[in-house]
Amino acid sequence: MAHVAVSPGSRSTPLTVAADRTPGLEVSIHLDERSAGFFALGLA
Repeated sequence: MAHVAVSPGSRSTPLTVAADRTPGLEVSIHLDERSAGFFALGLA
């Protein structure tokens, strides 16, 4: 299973929707881009 950390906004909405609709991806939503980055770094 692959993980995706997203910080949704108007420009990244298509990417967020595509990740959510892709089977096999676990999407984690973060309100702050920095926290999404640290979360992804922890998963790596």
